[in-house]
Amino acid sequence: MAKANVLYAHLADQAFPSEGGKLNLIGMFGGVNAPGRVGLAQFPAIYPRLALAVGLATTEDKLPITVTFRTEDGKDIIQPFNGTFEIQRQAGAPKKEAANLSFNLNFDTIRIEKAGKLYITIESEKDELAEVEIEAVQAQQQPPQESPKKP
Repeated sequence: MAKANVLYAHLADQAFPSEGGKLNLIGMFGGVNAPGRVGLAQFPAIYPRLALAVGLATTEDKLPITVTFRTEDGKDIIQPFNGTFEIQRQAGAPKKEAANLSFNLNFDTIRIEKAGKLYITIESEKDELAEVEIEAVQAQQQPPQESPKKP
């Protein structure tokens, strides 16, 4: 049984909280059940930043999380991220009342070896909570624009 429910998992160029805790996403690629796509001029390529924004609800007091970023061949693009959230509940709150938590991870200067699908998986103790898919594709070159001729 899952230790947490996914409220959202989005992939964007940038993700950050603003005053008041609102989530800001710039250049959103996709999220859970909404695969994204990024066009690259050539392979291998360096992509400057991918930002993962995740929101979870849990009744646990501690929630271990592992995030992996892999190719469709199962090769890690980065080392897996492991961490544990300690849930702070308000005094007098019932233990089984769900608490919401959110986190953002930035993946900077990602090396993408070849075109294909990439997967970011969010797990808690080997239980998959969510998977975000993005496809790296060869970008189409735009033909140069001719300037209009004067009569």
